[in-house]
Amino acid sequence: MENLDPVILSRLQFTLVIMFHYLFPPLSIGMGVLLVIADVMGKGVPAALFSALLRSTVRSMPGLHAEPAALLGAVNRAMCEDLSRVDMFATAQVAFLDPRGGRLVTAGAGHSPLLVWRPGEPSVRSTGDGGLPLGIEDAPHPVAV
Repeated sequence: MENLDPVILSRLQFTLVIMFHYLFPPLSIGMGVLLVIADVMGKGVPAALFSALLRSTVRSMPGLHAEPAALLGAVNRAMCEDLSRVDMFATAQVAFLDPRGGRLVTAGAGHSPLLVWRPGEPSVRSTGDGGLPLGIEDAPHPVAV
């Protein structure tokens, strides 16, 4: 996976919350790479537990890794009741990179949009708005290609 064209950067966030990012290994189907950047509201043990739950939920749905909006929708449905019961939410940005097809698909759930830069272009571009955070309500998550 050398010489990948897009470079993905997240805008800096200055918050006192637990944040995780995880680069899932290339998938056996399609050889794409999934990047998940997420931020759980709160701090301490509750936020750490929900962060672990979010990571585990994403990992349990490999069939949706190539479809970030569908993945975020499924994660939201799985976690919404638990998050809203304790008045918490999580934000996330998901990006699926298919280096063979030259395609980057992203979806957001209340997190800062990703910035994409390609060599030879004078500036970066935003992948779109962030959508609603996970745990607020069962709503679709916008997708950018």
